[in-house]
Amino acid sequence: MENKQKRERSLKDFVDILLPKIWILAIVAVLCAALAFAYSYTRQDTYTSSARFLVKYSSEKDSSSSLYSNEIAQNKITNYAVVVDGVGFREDVVERAEAYYGIKITPAQFKGMFSFTTSSEAPVFSIHVTHTDPDVAFSLATVVKECVMKKIATMEGNEGLVEEVDPPSMPSRHNSKNELRNTLIAFLVGLLVSAGVVLVIALSDVTIRDKKKLEDNFDIPILGVIPYHDINKGQGRGYYGGYKNDEAL
Repeated sequence: MENKQKRERSLKDFVDILLPKIWILAIVAVLCAALAFAYSYTRQDTYTSSARFLVKYSSEKDSSSSLYSNEIAQNKITNYAVVVDGVGFREDVVERAEAYYGIKITPAQFKGMFSFTTSSEAPVFSIHVTHTDPDVAFSLATVVKECVMKKIATMEGNEGLVEEVDPPSMPSRHNSKNELRNTLIAFLVGLLVSAGVVLVIALSDVTIRDKKKLEDNFDIPILGVIPYHDINKGQGRGYYGGYKNDEAL
């Protein structure tokens, strides 16, 4: 028998599929939210020390007539970002941190603590160092500031003038753990993923289970429904063929 052309599914079709499984979706979403909350709540506090720098560009040789050019400054900041992301820069920071403050970390560990951010609206860039100890975060940020200034000053063809706007400061408060935000995100992700799995399983199932699915897939009229009786139901309790023995007789 020839199948009918597959019709476009409506929102109601998806709701009809998901509604009977709503308890599964709720359990998965709540479980994901609980795990995210537990992770965020028990995570160790971290502290961040930051410094901000301004990039000036002189359009003339006379430094007294220096002008700000955001486009040129942004290009130079991009070059600075490449430099501070290099292995040599990380090794330099690690060596200085141990020599100045006795902080022993590896370049790989420092990479996980350090971040470099820029602003598209102004010729500025910032460095951030995050650690579980506020003193270590501040000390490393101070070392990073020195290494950044040194690297930029020695760059070949450097026409930029980098000024320190905000020096590194001692963190007074730990970073937010964002328990509520992480919990809500995990809940939504769990809900969407579980809903997607349920829909995929339901839509890939070709078994005919009801009258509606039969009408949707085959061009035949439904004349009636033959009831099903389990002949084994009620054995040993005076039943036969789904009916009591005296009624069957």
